[in-house]
Amino acid sequence: ADAVAVVKAAPSSSASSAVLSGLPPEPGVYYKDASGKWSQLNEVEAKRQGRHISFPTRLIGIGRARYKADFDGPRASLQIAESRPTFYFRLAPAISDLHKNVPSSVITQLEPKNDKRQVELAAITTTTQETGKGNFRVVLKELGSDIIALTPQSALEPGEYLLNFGYPKSGYEFGITR
Repeated sequence: ADAVAVVKAAPSSSASSAVLSGLPPEPGVYYKDASGKWSQLNEVEAKRQGRHISFPTRLIGIGRARYKADFDGPRASLQIAESRPTFYFRLAPAISDLHKNVPSSVITQLEPKNDKRQVELAAITTTTQETGKGNFRVVLKELGSDIIALTPQSALEPGEYLLNFGYPKSGYEFGITR
């Protein structure tokens, strides 16, 4: 997985109008499958957050504390059969300045754990702190004043993911099936 970063592409023109045909007018994040059907990604928020501290860390202070967030359900409702899907983020006109947060977009891989999915927010030892585990770079392309296309820079492995805007405690869930 790459570090959190974004590659910004130049705005597109008439070629994007054919791609956007049928895009719902409501604000949100959408995916268009190969048949041309649009699906809206569910916005989710972590239900539980906490730290997981190993026994040696608790006992003598040597080891690692992990800060994690849990999302309900073993799978996202939207499962996608392509490894580099493009998502279309339609901004609400009243909050068009929200696009200032879009450059911090990242795709974070979630780890399935029985009836939930989990993301590690940070791992801390007495000497180090790691963040951003499982993050993938996103290519942004402006398709209009209120539409931004977001595509993973590299192929995603099958699994569960969260498209988020810099902090993976909330975002838009999806799964990759191949």
